[in-house]
Amino acid sequence: MLNAFLIFVAVISVVRMSLDIKKIGVELLFYPFSWLLLFTIAYFAVPAIVVEKISYFYGWYFNDDVIFISKLASLYFSILVFIFYLLCFPRGGKININPIMFSNLRRIVICLSVFIIAYLLFVAKTYGLSSFATLMADGYQGDQSISEDARLKTVAYISIPLIVILVLHAHTTLAISIAMLIAFIDMSQGGRTAALIPIVAVYISFCYVNKKTYLGIALVSSVLLYSVGIFFRPSEITALGEIPPYISAMGEFRETFLTLPYILNKDISGDLLNVPISFLFNFVGPFRFFLMDVFLNPGAVLANHIGRGYGLGLNFLTEAFYYFGYLGVFLTPLILVGFVSFYSLIIERLSGVLRVILIVIFILVGRLILREGFFLNVGLLCYLIFWLAFIPFLGCKIKYILSK
Repeated sequence: MLNAFLIFVAVISVVRMSLDIKKIGVELLFYPFSWLLLFTIAYFAVPAIVVEKISYFYGWYFNDDVIFISKLASLYFSILVFIFYLLCFPRGGKININPIMFSNLRRIVICLSVFIIAYLLFVAKTYGLSSFATLMADGYQGDQSISEDARLKTVAYISIPLIVILVLHAHTTLAISIAMLIAFIDMSQGGRTAALIPIVAVYISFCYVNKKTYLGIALVSSVLLYSVGIFFRPSEITALGEIPPYISAMGEFRETFLTLPYILNKDISGDLLNVPISFLFNFVGPFRFFLMDVFLNPGAVLANHIGRGYGLGLNFLTEAFYYFGYLGVFLTPLILVGFVSFYSLIIERLSGVLRVILIVIFILVGRLILREGFFLNVGLLCYLIFWLAFIPFLGCKIKYILSK
């Protein structure tokens, strides 16, 4: 019965978003709840439908009660996000580009470029040229306490305002070149997270300027990638038989979801004092090393329990149960939709560079919230907003005041 409801919610969500994108077009891409709903369906609703098969073929053997609660929690979360998607739906309106905000383009681009180069030189000097490429890699497995801020991911985040400003001022070729360079370096080292950051920034900026969604290209690319995953992925065969291709191809979504029935089955809990530390850990950015001795990442705790040798071992609902038990599974989604509602109101009142930067940040971090947990990544969201949106905005205001 729960499967029928999950399928209904997933289908009705996709249908509704398809109708809405025809109605308001590119504006839907700048509506945070559209991305939250899309990620919720992908990371919770769809895997919950096939959780029995995941449990069986991968040897987890979750009991029926755990599977039922996992499905029920995913259904509740999916319905809640869909309801708020409808309640907070934008009334429409044109996207207004505001290039006046960054009229002195050359100075802004030079400042941002110098900052990125200075950061790279600092990393190379601090860690040595011989280990520079390794530290830049997204797949770095060394001492995380010293390498996190020396990773290509940090450079990719810093590049967001530079890419957005270039695209919005008709310097698309240069913006794409920067994005492709970062993506190439990351993928050549076996990573993908850092590569995604500038690509999303280019795509959203390009949609904003041209007032088009380029949905056909995005959908075709997604379908092709998923088809390759199904038809060209080597067959996974276990003692229980060959795993269905669609289960095997789910990959990241499957692995992220299974931590929910796992933690329900093991009844693992964490210290509530770790919640504010989780927020501060990413919010303080480069100064997070002060918290290394007191911060206990729940994802690392679960990863040690699961013992798969990869992944963070966490998702949004798993974190909620880890800290607050069953009550958290009910209340934390309410906190999330409330936060996203407030974020949506802010974005609706902005235009130009700030609007694009804020939605790019939400797309990237919103996905991480569902994959890795709320409290840790809300800190990251606030940190990125401060450095990538507020400081450029403040710089423009100071320039405006001094010119008067």
